[in-house]
Amino acid sequence: MSKEILTICKNLSSISPTFADNENFAAEFIRSYLDAKRAHYYVQRFDTRVPKTQSVKLYVNGRQFNCLGATLKTGEIKSNEYVISSLGYYPRNAPFVISFNPLSESISVAEFYEVPAVAVSRKDIADIILAREVRGFVKVEPINFRSKNILVGNRKNLKIIASAHYDSIISDGALDNAGSVSVLLYLVTEFPELLNNMLIVFSGNEEVSYDAFDKSGYGFRVFESKYKHLLHRSSRIVVVDGVGATPPKIFRENLDWVLQLKTLDEIKEKVYWISSEQIIALQYFHSDLDTVEIIEEEYLENAIALIKSLIEF
Repeated sequence: MSKEILTICKNLSSISPTFADNENFAAEFIRSYLDAKRAHYYVQRFDTRVPKTQSVKLYVNGRQFNCLGATLKTGEIKSNEYVISSLGYYPRNAPFVISFNPLSESISVAEFYEVPAVAVSRKDIADIILAREVRGFVKVEPINFRSKNILVGNRKNLKIIASAHYDSIISDGALDNAGSVSVLLYLVTEFPELLNNMLIVFSGNEEVSYDAFDKSGYGFRVFESKYKHLLHRSSRIVVVDGVGATPPKIFRENLDWVLQLKTLDEIKEKVYWISSEQIIALQYFHSDLDTVEIIEEEYLENAIALIKSLIEF
């Protein structure tokens, strides 16, 4: 069983990063897999817009440092005044941001900001903070494309909703989120009887978008706009996001990280998030370290068992 799940993960990761127009390749992979297994599905198409970094540079005392764009907006980095952890908070009046993920060994775009921003490695933070002069620039182009949610199962009188987003930002996107998609694809095709009372949602455009409500989770909100009644009618909602790096666990906190719904507060008591240990997952999050090599077959198989325990209660 686990070898097939890992193969799905590897195949999906091979077309990553599944961002902007490239997301459509991941959607077609999912649809092709479902077609091959004769699984019926419905496609919810929607238009969206995402930020694509065209160029980014950061100079520290005249020397160029490696960085990545982490913003929705083109603009300048004018000093080292606003160096922040991407896992913390930042001043809302900050005109620009230099961010770093304190848990990652690489450059991790763990957050997108609505002011000009770059992400840097934590190993460069001391040099940046102590520098006499820091200057940078990031150019972002908004990209319009058509995304889609792929819905498999019961859309009328269900008991369970399970979801996983299939878009990714950097590298293979294996942990975020090909492993989770692979687990649900295997579940839906190998245990079709579960679909009698269950709907599985493969969500597009989760990572980032230009949306007035929230920067991430737009695909979930598109689903919510049409199927809000199903979210309220369901007995449980299972979000699979970040499985494969450690034995999977169930989380009941920080649900807004993985299910960015407008009505989340109304339904959060029945939401279950399945993921890896977060102290480990965040080391790879939105970085070039998120490769298939960090995914363990055993942990994907464990995730199947954990999901089944939640949906067969």
